[in-house]
Amino acid sequence: MTKRHNPPTVHPPAGKYSHGVETASGARLLYVAGQIGARPDGSTAPTDEAQCDQAWANVKAVLAAAGMGVADVVKFNAYVTRADLIPVYRGARDRALGDVAPPASTLVVVAALANPAWVVEIECVAAKGGAAKPASAGGGGRAVAKRGTAKRGAAKGKARRK
Repeated sequence: MTKRHNPPTVHPPAGKYSHGVETASGARLLYVAGQIGARPDGSTAPTDEAQCDQAWANVKAVLAAAGMGVADVVKFNAYVTRADLIPVYRGARDRALGDVAPPASTLVVVAALANPAWVVEIECVAAKGGAAKPASAGGGGRAVAKRGTAKRGAAKGKARRK
């Protein structure tokens, strides 16, 4: 269903991600809004690591609600509020993704999130299903009218109606 692209002409990924991920035609797409380190009761997890783990738990819960999992994620964007959070975030990401093929990824350090208590936000796109349709080998496709045929036929029909 998906194909990862890490060409030798680009530097190797600096972590658990792929430079590009291609989805198959007809795949069902899910866009997951930014998930933060808030628990189901609305409280913010108390530590940076707990917020990162909770944000990933929230991503996984949204995926599960759509019948998907982290293996279906093709792209995620993560935002942390301090550079020293990068290794904390990466640890949470690696725990959340486990051994799945890594999706495409962007990690950005931002000045702030919508709530000053939040230190991480993760959004993603997941794709499930769909398959490449094999090309027909010789004449199995639908018939294509010759250029101008439909127009001439329409003109003839119009002429008959007069």
